[in-house]
Amino acid sequence: MDMLELKTYLKQIFILDPPPSGQALEVCEQTFILSHLYKLQEEGDISRIKRGLYRWNDDEYNSNTELIEVSNIVPNGVICLLSALSYYELTTTNPWEYYIAIHRDEHRPKLPDYPSISIFYFADKQFNTGIKEVDIGGVRLKYMIKRKQFVTVLD
Repeated sequence: MDMLELKTYLKQIFILDPPPSGQALEVCEQTFILSHLYKLQEEGDISRIKRGLYRWNDDEYNSNTELIEVSNIVPNGVICLLSALSYYELTTTNPWEYYIAIHRDEHRPKLPDYPSISIFYFADKQFNTGIKEVDIGGVRLKYMIKRKQFVTVLD
């Protein structure tokens, strides 16, 4: 299989039958050789976000794409604080990092240099109440609801 066929094949895998969280190892289980990932990375077709997580460079890239990446990096996280207020368009501030809440019993995920992510630990009651799921680009993202953001930010 030449590189053009390989790229076409991979894009079909990601578009038609995307592996959960875009993890490279799950792609490998679909008869893909890891060395091809390195080749695609060398040629500038894909970028490594963190170990096992890659992005196509020719994909349209916007803030929603970045939010989806953040949700893949922190799969059990909930978008909170200024990041949630920005989503609801309740602030003029454009946060320079993503604020993500996780349950206090969760292990801290390994975070990449980019995008910048701050993790906040919440107890059961604070973490499990006031969460809204939103569909963005076919991916379900969790946000803390508006009222909860005002209380948390003003507290």
